[in-house]
Amino acid sequence: MNMSMNTKTAVISFALFLVIIGGVLCIAIIGSSDRFDNGVLNDSEKVTLEIKKDTVSDKGLTIIIINKSQKDYIFGEYGYYVEKEINGSWYPLPFVSGSFSYSDIARMLNKNSTAEKEINWERVYGSLDAGNYRISKDIGYLAPGDNYNFYISAEFVID
Repeated sequence: MNMSMNTKTAVISFALFLVIIGGVLCIAIIGSSDRFDNGVLNDSEKVTLEIKKDTVSDKGLTIIIINKSQKDYIFGEYGYYVEKEINGSWYPLPFVSGSFSYSDIARMLNKNSTAEKEINWERVYGSLDAGNYRISKDIGYLAPGDNYNFYISAEFVID
């Protein structure tokens, strides 16, 4: 079969196009491995998160939010996320159903106070396997002309 020069050029161009698109897709897939590692356990020195002793299980735990500042903060009753450490990097856990939604309730964290919250993640993440994990919460400060959010985190181990 004898192809014309225009046909050969079109076939080569199409093949090159497929190679470029394939390379871009591979980079996108490899680059979107859901790895998350902000390297910071707590974005605040005055507001921190701890795990209450002897409360960790594969289905949940109890957190203690400690406010050592002179400011009042707010945090969501339900809003949190859990990550697993794999080879020194943190990866967010997938939701059991693929997605999850909730209506969050704001709670006050008064200056120089603590708040305790029992968390059961079984409905969100299922039962967790053995490993190193961390849980993070978003904390907010609301004042006229001075609003900001930051994350606090704490690590825990499931045996």
